[in-house]
Amino acid sequence: YEGDTENCFPHGRGKIQYPSGDVYEGGFQEGQYHGQGKLTHLSGAEYDGGWKEGKYHGRGSLKIADKLSYTGDFMHGRREGYGVERLPGGEQYTGEYSNNKWHGEGVMQEANGTFYSGSWREGVRSGKGTGKSPEFGTYIGDWLCGKMHGSGEFHFTDGSIYKGSFQNGQEHGYGVCTYPAGAYETVFMYVGEWRD
Repeated sequence: YEGDTENCFPHGRGKIQYPSGDVYEGGFQEGQYHGQGKLTHLSGAEYDGGWKEGKYHGRGSLKIADKLSYTGDFMHGRREGYGVERLPGGEQYTGEYSNNKWHGEGVMQEANGTFYSGSWREGVRSGKGTGKSPEFGTYIGDWLCGKMHGSGEFHFTDGSIYKGSFQNGQEHGYGVCTYPAGAYETVFMYVGEWRD
């Protein structure tokens, strides 16, 4: 250890290198990481930002090789508040967190153009939201456990529009589907009950 001490503990600014190869440089308070500092692991993982009593706290950036990159708010060692997370497959989540999970309002964008903007609950789509798939179309409405569920409307890529009830990701219950001219000789509408 190199740096300030108080009562034989690191206190103030300093740098400590562990036998494992991990290195921390930044603020200390009574021997614990505190204030602004950077911890670099031999594996390549690193955290640069705020600390409180030895845990990530405040604004910071966390990088874990081949897993994720996160910049945002932390509280007591967990992602909490607002942040941006990038995943290895090209996905990016921007929004609110609670207890390390996507929770609240947020946007998920995928490399293939698929995206979701809306409410999240414990890491899954739940509540009001809009989902778009280049292959299938756009859904606006209710979500539950990551699936279309409740009331909503789906705008299909062929121009068809379904407005009504959904259950477990499928049209189910009362709904109206309007088909564009081209699918039939004229614009065609179906009104009634749907099952899977």
